[in-house]
Amino acid sequence: MRALAETMAELYRTELVIYHRPARSGEVRISIGDPSQAAEQIGFKAKTALADGLAITLDVPERRVGLKARVVA
Repeated sequence: MRALAETMAELYRTELVIYHRPARSGEVRISIGDPSQAAEQIGFKAKTALADGLAITLDVPERRVGLKARVVA
């Protein structure tokens, strides 16, 4: 999540400020994803970098130059 927050702050050209609060009931404390298993098992590999996908999603014009949104149905 920190990488996502850092990338969003960079796209919006703002300082990232993190406030730590006590965990809520039922909150996931540690989550580790491994995209290599998706690539191996179902042949899926992301073609868009996180920062580029966020730029498209958040409609950051100066970052979208040369990027195209792909529709997946």
